[in-house]
Amino acid sequence: MKIDRDNNTFILKKKIDLKHLDSYDEEKINKAKDCLKKVIDETVVDDFKFLEELMKLSNNNIKETYDIFKNNSCYNCCTSLSLMLKRKLDKILSKTYLVTCKSIGFSTPKGDIKLKEAHTFIIYPCLKDNKILFILFDAGFRNYNAIMFYMNEDSNEYPYETGIAKVFYQDDKNYPYLLKLNKTLKRNFKVEDANILLPFNPYYETLNILEYDKECYRAKHSYKIMDYLNQVCIGLNIISGEFTLCSKEKEEKFLLNELLEKNDEEIEKILEPYFKYLNKDKKNFIKVLRFIPNWLNSKIIYEEVINDVKTNNY
Repeated sequence: MKIDRDNNTFILKKKIDLKHLDSYDEEKINKAKDCLKKVIDETVVDDFKFLEELMKLSNNNIKETYDIFKNNSCYNCCTSLSLMLKRKLDKILSKTYLVTCKSIGFSTPKGDIKLKEAHTFIIYPCLKDNKILFILFDAGFRNYNAIMFYMNEDSNEYPYETGIAKVFYQDDKNYPYLLKLNKTLKRNFKVEDANILLPFNPYYETLNILEYDKECYRAKHSYKIMDYLNQVCIGLNIISGEFTLCSKEKEEKFLLNELLEKNDEEIEKILEPYFKYLNKDKKNFIKVLRFIPNWLNSKIIYEEVINDVKTNNY
């Protein structure tokens, strides 16, 4: 199955064979949950890595470089975390696969329409009580609970942050299930009310995940580095230019164009209280910050996304 976008790219999917499934094994599922927790707790999310790789290859024509760029790994947070987790789960469980969700809230409204699908998690199907049971592992939204739901049924409610997560069965042939979360963790590490809706189809595996991940950056206007263990966040809206720095000790905001007027030594001094926790090179990161205006003007990011952000303050 192909989901075509209007720029000659597509999302490629394969229908899952639900025959000859494993029987539910609680010991294996508990080991899988341990892997999920380990990935969530120990991984520093870094959306800027894609731009770092692209910057290394770029000549004067960033668009041309992007078009031929073959990323060998995923960089978008939920996709990279899912791949990382899948490599661990495949040592424990058989038949795990990547599922991508209808894009709602990943980008701006017009960006979501252009992108078609955005969030990624892992599904593991098995047999329990003579019924097909799906188990959903979502490292991208930092859900420590593996959500279990039988085919054509809702799941139970699972604790998520200070709220709940639940899968709903719905009358939609393209997206017959909906994952709903009613809380979100903000970049200042505070939990707030939310209405996160993630329609998905567990009967199809997304195949061209590297190309899918690359395409996400055409609709992605908000980048972050988040070290959850040390509670450090560096965030940037590349279109509005709002640059935020947050740690347990302090929180600062700048406009990127004003920050880039400073010399590298001055920028390093601003970054130092945050980078002391990160295993990341400040000098290279400053190069990425200076690359971003060229990235923004390269015509790679959807024009609709740029206009949405400028007119609606996303």
